[in-house]
Amino acid sequence: MNFRLVFVVTVLTYGQCSNGEQWDRDLQKALFKDYVASTRPHLNTTTNLTMGMTVRNLLHVHERSRAIKLKVWFRFFWNDERLRWDPKDYGNISILHFPTADLWTPDIVLYNNVNEDYTSLQDYSREVPVIVYNNGDIRWYFPGVIETNCPIDITMFPFDTQHCIVYFGSWTHTGKEIDTYPQDPKQDGENFAEPSGEWIFENYEAKRNAVKYVCCHELYVDVEYTLTLRRKPLFYITTLILPCLFLHILSTLGFLMPIESGSRAPLAIMVLLSMTVLQITVSSTISIQSDNVPLITQFIGFILLMMTLNVMLTIFSLNVHFNNHPRKTGPESKRFKVLKNIGRALGVSFEDNVSSARSVCNSETRPSANGFDQLHIESFDSDNACNVSKLTKLELRAFRPSADCVKKFWMKVAMVTDRIFALIFFVSSIVAFSLIFSQLLR
Repeated sequence: MNFRLVFVVTVLTYGQCSNGEQWDRDLQKALFKDYVASTRPHLNTTTNLTMGMTVRNLLHVHERSRAIKLKVWFRFFWNDERLRWDPKDYGNISILHFPTADLWTPDIVLYNNVNEDYTSLQDYSREVPVIVYNNGDIRWYFPGVIETNCPIDITMFPFDTQHCIVYFGSWTHTGKEIDTYPQDPKQDGENFAEPSGEWIFENYEAKRNAVKYVCCHELYVDVEYTLTLRRKPLFYITTLILPCLFLHILSTLGFLMPIESGSRAPLAIMVLLSMTVLQITVSSTISIQSDNVPLITQFIGFILLMMTLNVMLTIFSLNVHFNNHPRKTGPESKRFKVLKNIGRALGVSFEDNVSSARSVCNSETRPSANGFDQLHIESFDSDNACNVSKLTKLELRAFRPSADCVKKFWMKVAMVTDRIFALIFFVSSIVAFSLIFSQLLR
């Protein structure tokens, strides 16, 4: 009994499968009896085409070549009156799947394509079947990876926002033959599934354009997608901006290093070379642009300028520090009061050193009165009325501070100038960085 039941169910199922396959063959035979795949639907009127594109992932942004690579899902909708049938006549079949080569598909191409392998979207859908409904509606879904040019603007790099535009349209059909409309872009923008590590997908817009080109008199319709991408600056802040800032601080603090250590000039040169290496790294990363000066270039250029001045001023400080020639101006100079006031404001005192230097210098270098008189009395005439005044001038010229006294004085002068330079660098850096980064607020 059980064997007979199983046999009956098997026969009925096989009969239904056979009938289903037969209905499918009959339906396809009826549909393609007079069907020509190269002929456009609604040949005497306009074929209305609706296009949708969902960006699934931003694969790469080629900044130097000004191009972006996207992983997208395409959707096309149109109606073909030649592919209509009554499901009741064919075993309630309401949906069919056909290879792309068997049906007419629109010749939509990516206008601003930079991929040498694929230009037409038909190249992406060769292995993906087309869905046909009994009322003639056709759904054409397929994925793809497109690469298109994008005018990268690096003026505010690495705090920049890019607007990349992608154009799709028919290459041979005019707007009277195929009229393309974009699907709701909000729905496509919400399906941005895979986030990028460097970019934030901020906005997604689509609009229809009707353009008349120089070559032709008819209007050609295209769909324009605008992708707004904002860069995440954290990586560049931690690996570029902060290291440059630390090197600049280190270079400025070098003015406070004692010159006697002998490491002042090597430090300034080493920091300058390190900054040059970072500049080369940035130049190889960002795209070439001569329209304006990028923000990061202003930032690094200012630091390089200050470091170059640091090396030059270090050479100046070294010359001041070792300015110990006994004929050079010393503590008795008229400029001493100005240096003393500036030094007091910067924490450098001249009082003890100068008073001790005077006493030491006077005791060590002034000749005795008897020796001086004996030296010069023999050389002047007793009848000359100006002998006394000449003697006073010669005595004043005879006083010369020792080399140690002059050296101590110029060491203090070099210390004052170094602190002045450090203060100037600190104030100018704050002002310059404020002006540079204030551009982000515009």
